[in-house]
Amino acid sequence: MILRTLTAFSDAAAITEAVIASPAETIDEINKVINSFNSFPVRFVTGADERWQSVRNAFETLDASPEDLVLIHDADRPLVGADIIRRVCEKAANSGAAICAVLVTDTLKEATNDRRIIQTHQRERFFLAQTPQVFRYDMLKKAYSATGTEAASDEASIVERAGFAVHIVDGSSRNIKVTYQDDLILAERLIAESR
Repeated sequence: MILRTLTAFSDAAAITEAVIASPAETIDEINKVINSFNSFPVRFVTGADERWQSVRNAFETLDASPEDLVLIHDADRPLVGADIIRRVCEKAANSGAAICAVLVTDTLKEATNDRRIIQTHQRERFFLAQTPQVFRYDMLKKAYSATGTEAASDEASIVERAGFAVHIVDGSSRNIKVTYQDDLILAERLIAESR
């Protein structure tokens, strides 16, 4: 999945390097898998218990200019398309912060802890966030400074909490997150269909 993800980014944007956050014990294994990849340099940092901490570990190793774009992507989204990557980068280059996301298509219910429905929301205003999420380096650095070590489910929420606007570009239903075995089966089917 990591090799497929790196290849998608090499096809889409002028990437100067990739920093992969990974458990220390899997770095050698990943290195073997991506050994043939040479489109841009790849480095590793030791990941953390939480995703947001791993991303921050990687971010803190960057040597970047304030206006450089930082692309954050989950390796478990190996089907990201070059078109999505380009559009998110273009939006972030103009606005400072952008993510891809897809509109919610199901009816959206809000419930209490005991699962009693308390409200039905207008789904037209709700999106499912995906990656890549792209931020100007100086903006993300300020956001990290402002929010400290407060946990977050994604980097967009960190940037939002710091008071910056984050823009959405259309993602894709194909840009799935491979979390469960069924997701892997779907990903393999989508790859086979695209050949």
